[in-house]
Amino acid sequence: VAARVVRGAPSLLQVLEQKKLLSFAEGQKLLSAAESAGLGIQTVEQLGLLKFAEKNKLLTTAENLVTNPSTPFTLLIASLFLGGAAFTLATAEQVDFFNWVLVGALGAPALVLAIAALVIFGLTSGTIKNRNFSRLEKVTTYSPIGNLGSFQQTEGFRDSTLLQTLEDRGILSFIEENRLLTLAGSLVNKPLTLTQSLGVLSTVEGLKILSIVESTAADNWGPFNISSAGLVLAPLALALLILNPFGLGLPLALALGLPALALIAVGIGISAFSPPQPTK
Repeated sequence: VAARVVRGAPSLLQVLEQKKLLSFAEGQKLLSAAESAGLGIQTVEQLGLLKFAEKNKLLTTAENLVTNPSTPFTLLIASLFLGGAAFTLATAEQVDFFNWVLVGALGAPALVLAIAALVIFGLTSGTIKNRNFSRLEKVTTYSPIGNLGSFQQTEGFRDSTLLQTLEDRGILSFIEENRLLTLAGSLVNKPLTLTQSLGVLSTVEGLKILSIVESTAADNWGPFNISSAGLVLAPLALALLILNPFGLGLPLALALGLPALALIAVGIGISAFSPPQPTK
């Protein structure tokens, strides 16, 4: 079972939005640079990285590591410990070749850990959990008490980020097995460059679409609330089309019907990213 984000900490998607890293990548033209270097949208699929990341829970591991407030301090302590050991060996009275090998073996990780601590601290400092991604769940457990045993049902809130749901639902494996990224790359010429040119990343970041989808998907009634608005508008649109008031039935029906269909579709789409029920 994958570890969960620390209570009260933001999700990695919220960190990306608050630190404006998506618009940074867009402004620095990193997507087009990747495609120019031969790394297309289908590359991760062809290398089998999606299933590998899902199987080994790399997304949730990275999210938990980055968003945990204690991570920079822990990495810094480890860096100081290794660095101190390397310094002690380097300043010993007698330093032979083996000592210098140990100095390098300890000093290099110490430097890497120190840099990682500074990067993660800079990435997460000032970020907050600005949207809830908790879900009320009922868990049924079996207790082998007596001859027949007994079942107990408990309720509790569980944090579930969008990245966790992608892994738990096997969505990454589904994408890779069905070659959806390869299909997208064959339909659109240089999709990453096109995404960058259209300003999609900065728009998604500015509207906070990722964190909204994450929060709505985690909410028990979130997807239904969106679709229900469409279900209310759809009958009204049909009634306007049939009654045709003042001869404006069709345009009025379209004005209500199209948003209704969009809301229903969005609700159904977001429900696909709702966390699966726990099994115990």
